[in-house]
Amino acid sequence: MEQPLFIFHEAYEKYRLKNHVIVNNYISLIKKESETLSKNDLLELIKIKKDNLIKELLDSFNVFYDECSENITNERAKEAQKEKPLLFKKYIRDFINEDEYYVSLFEKGINHLL
Repeated sequence: MEQPLFIFHEAYEKYRLKNHVIVNNYISLIKKESETLSKNDLLELIKIKKDNLIKELLDSFNVFYDECSENITNERAKEAQKEKPLLFKKYIRDFINEDEYYVSLFEKGINHLL
């Protein structure tokens, strides 16, 4: 069975694992900081870290995309990438985007602290 466009299983699993590590690191940081912060300060820290998490997830996708885009073998995908690179990247991002899932993991991981 041919995988859609160029998403290689190994690279995708590495990308997903990295995202889980990123989320867990943020949860650990919030838990540690929650011991010494007031509720208002904790809420502010959570807001900042959530924004940082979203940015880091995007960076993670960009690394994944760059690694995979070098190895595209599907001719139609190569043409699409060449003709409209930003649209092609957006299509791939939309196809595999799991940011909401990772943000919800983050929120569930810290919810009991609030």
